[in-house]
Amino acid sequence: MTTGHSENAKTVIFCSRTAHAIDILAPYQDGATRIAALAAEYGPDLTLLSPTEALERFEAPFISDVEEIGEDRFHEMLNILPPAGWKTDSDGESFKMCEFTCGRITAIFVRIGQRYATFSDRMSTPHRECCRRAAEYFQPITR
Repeated sequence: MTTGHSENAKTVIFCSRTAHAIDILAPYQDGATRIAALAAEYGPDLTLLSPTEALERFEAPFISDVEEIGEDRFHEMLNILPPAGWKTDSDGESFKMCEFTCGRITAIFVRIGQRYATFSDRMSTPHRECCRRAAEYFQPITR
């Protein structure tokens, strides 16, 4: 069992093998007995984290790399649900799906010139960062 948390109001007991929070201990609880029982069951896969750290670990597998899509897919996703954070400027155009995949993770769609891309990341990812990532993906590899 490892600990990787600062002093917070709650401690999340997280299993790195399953990438799930398996229990939450409030500061007023005596969690020693519960932690010992879980440590016997999960062994070294048991980690104590702050709620923020647990959420970040839970979300991490859902964050994806940029991939190119067609114009039709871009417009289909733009019109399927009301877009969140829809912006157009000199950097490009981006929007996020209003539904979440997991935690704070959602699908993000970007247009740079006449090319279109998608990836999954946090809803809070700024428009400029979305456009930068897509533009980098579209850059030819030079050696």
